[in-house]
Amino acid sequence: MEVDQYLKRMGLADTKGVTLETLHELQLQHMLHIPFENLNVIHHVPIPLDI
Repeated sequence: MEVDQYLKRMGLADTKGVTLETLHELQLQHMLHIPFENLNVIHHVPIPLDI
């Protein structure tokens, strides 16, 4: 995993240390910047589109 690219994608600088505050910020920025991808598509699970 390219950590520098991951942090750059979320607009974060390299962290200076591991704290609860940096973990909180990392989790928040991840949720805001990294799209959720449905793993069912990868596992070929059908997605019903009928009503």
